[in-house]
Amino acid sequence: MPAGTYVVTLAATSPIDATLDVEVSAPTSPAPNQTCTAPPIVSANQRITIDLSNHENAIKDGCFTSGPDAAYDLSLARASDVLLVLQIPQSESGGVSLDSPTCDAPSQLACTTGGTPVRASRRNVRAGDWRVVVADQLGLQGTLDVLVRDTVAPTIVPSGGASTCAQAIDASGGGFFTGDTSTVMPSLMSGCDAPNQAGDRAQVLALNLTKPQRVVLDMENSAFETLLELRQGPSCPGNPVNNGCYVGFGAQRSFLDIELPAGSYWIYASGYNGADGTWDLDVRVLPP
Repeated sequence: MPAGTYVVTLAATSPIDATLDVEVSAPTSPAPNQTCTAPPIVSANQRITIDLSNHENAIKDGCFTSGPDAAYDLSLARASDVLLVLQIPQSESGGVSLDSPTCDAPSQLACTTGGTPVRASRRNVRAGDWRVVVADQLGLQGTLDVLVRDTVAPTIVPSGGASTCAQAIDASGGGFFTGDTSTVMPSLMSGCDAPNQAGDRAQVLALNLTKPQRVVLDMENSAFETLLELRQGPSCPGNPVNNGCYVGFGAQRSFLDIELPAGSYWIYASGYNGADGTWDLDVRVLPP
């Protein structure tokens, strides 16, 4: 803060006795990622560690307005599908956004706030320089994944189709898939579904890995409480994969980030406790 006279106000929702401690120290130089002007570079498909313990709320992009934040420069050589994944402690809330270099709300492409993992995505982002901004409430440590691929057209799962492994849509190369589970008959019996559920309407994708891979599955923007389950084949319906089932109760829906050995797998997109409707699934197949 520059030299000058300032006024400090103190308020509460009811009458209280309060102690106000004012500490003044020599100025410190802000970290290079506390500004959007020339922040550190983050590369495509890179995971970085973030530490906001010595940061403040310096970037006013309108996404997560109350906590310490940091910015990173993301350069795209061509039109891309971008998925940002912020992992923070379970007790925390935070935000992640994809901004223009000005880091202002009007030019923002994506913003998500909430509990971990916090994900923000935008498809068909034009080539150029962008900013990834992360924030959390308490200024703790976490990780940020910046997942980028060349833009792909959505694969539309046929209405009433892909309800069995024989009809499964191949997702081995990754991509963006969309379907509607209300058009199929109940078939899936999942161990992470609601008790006594007779069966869920599910549509099936096939995943064949010739070598160990990291697989990221994101059902953000689906229209209902999703149930995403990964099973290993080759026979159908396959065997449940350890930590391979995620129920998406919140607005972010289901999400899996898992390392898998080579083999045949089935991805089941369905709903929790009989929920159904339209769904989106972003599939990323990456090196482990």
